[in-house]
Amino acid sequence: MKLNCEGSECDILENLLDSGEYSKIMQVMIDFDARKIPSQRDRVESLKLRLRTQRYTNFSFPEELMYGTGSHFGGIRNWLNKRGARDGSAGAWVRSLKYHVANLRQRKQMQFYKLKVLRLTPKSIVDFYYGRIKKIL
Repeated sequence: MKLNCEGSECDILENLLDSGEYSKIMQVMIDFDARKIPSQRDRVESLKLRLRTQRYTNFSFPEELMYGTGSHFGGIRNWLNKRGARDGSAGAWVRSLKYHVANLRQRKQMQFYKLKVLRLTPKSIVDFYYGRIKKIL
């Protein structure tokens, strides 16, 4: 589950924790927009502490797994992969390939694919391109 409710995350999480329903969640990405609201900042820290002191391990925050992945798509994918949602079957691989080919044809998520290529390219080639060639173009 991804929880991003434009500042209502604290209310929702408190309700889930107080009712005992939170324990039914396998994994949750909590994007605390409530941090942007001065009157809610203390609640955010209080809830993070509550999750940890109650020994829950089924939560993540975007700054841990999503930032620096190049796109929202890449961040979500990284989160799902790191938390065990990856399906390694042949059918899943084929569906994934079809999805990525369609994205490339429609020029969607291009930042994600650019970062993927950059990560596979040796650093010396990337440095040469950005240091010499890109300056000329």
